[in-house]
Amino acid sequence: MKASIKIGSLNIWGYDNKLNSINQLMREKRLGVLMLQETHMDGERGQEVEAAFSKRLKVFCSGNPTSPHTKEGVAIILNKDYVNVNNTEQTEIVPGRAMLIKMNWHNGRKLNICVVYAPNVNGTNGHENAEFWRTIHQYFEQNPNKRPDILAGDMNVVEAGMIDRLPAHDDPEEATEALDNLKILTGLHDGWRDTYPDQKAYTFHQIATGSQSRLDRIYATNSFMTSSREWNIGATGICNADHKMVTVHASNEEAPSVGKGRWAIPNHILKDKQFIQFSLKKGMEAEQALEEINRLGRTSLHAYAPPAPP
Repeated sequence: MKASIKIGSLNIWGYDNKLNSINQLMREKRLGVLMLQETHMDGERGQEVEAAFSKRLKVFCSGNPTSPHTKEGVAIILNKDYVNVNNTEQTEIVPGRAMLIKMNWHNGRKLNICVVYAPNVNGTNGHENAEFWRTIHQYFEQNPNKRPDILAGDMNVVEAGMIDRLPAHDDPEEATEALDNLKILTGLHDGWRDTYPDQKAYTFHQIATGSQSRLDRIYATNSFMTSSREWNIGATGICNADHKMVTVHASNEEAPSVGKGRWAIPNHILKDKQFIQFSLKKGMEAEQALEEINRLGRTSLHAYAPPAPP
C-alpha cells in the first residue's frame, strides 16, 4: 500500500465500449482510485469489468434501481498496483447517485471516499439537486464515523457562477446552500479552487449551446488538503466522454518525508568503454598527484596530504 496515490474523478457518459478505456486510463495515468459517474453500470456490469481486468482492477458500483443500464450510476475502481483492496467496505447512500467506500491506506489508516452524481439544476429550479445534498447531509449527520475524507464527482451545480460558468451566471441558491451546508458538516473544501483561487477552467462543454462549466470537482478535508498536490483538470481521450477528468495526488500526512535521493552514475554509463578508460586515466593521475604531494609536502600550489598512519 503506497503512502501516496493519485485519485481521479470522471463522468464517463455511459458504459458501452469503454471497458478497455477504463483499464488503459488507470494504467497510463497511474491512478490508484478512479471515481466514475453516469456509468450505466450495475453489479453485473461491474463484474464484467473485474473479470476482464481482475489482475489490476477492483470495482464497486451502484446502479439506478429501475433502469441501471440506461441512466445514472456511480462506481469507484481501485487499482491493485497501488492500493490494498482487501476488506474494503461499500455503502450505498443514494442508489445510482451516491456511494461510499472505506478502504485501506498507508500505515493502517482507513480512507473514506464518496462518489456522487447529482441531479441537474434547471434554470432557476435547483430543488432536486438541493434535496440530493440534504439526503447526503442527513446520512453523514446520523453516521459521523463515515464522514468522507474525499467527496468527488459530477455536482451538476457550481458554487461561484461568475468564475465557474461560461457565460457567467449563478446557480439556484437553494442548491448551492444545501451543498454548502454539507461541506460545513463534513469539513470539506474544493481543492482545485483553493489551489487556483482566480483561475478559470471548465470540465464540461455543452456542444449544443457552447456553454462551459466546472461541474466536476474533488472536495477534501483540511488534513487531506495539507498533504495533497497536483490538483489538475485534463482530457482523457475516452470516446464519447464529454467531461474532463479531475485528479489529485494524495499523500498520507503521517508518511515519512522522502527527499530527492543521492546522485548516482546510471548503470549503462558504468559499462561504457570510453567512460571506463577515462575514469582509469583520471584515477591514475590523481594517485600520482597525491604521491607527489606526500613527497614534497604542502605548498601554495599543492595541497598537503598527511602520511598514512603506521
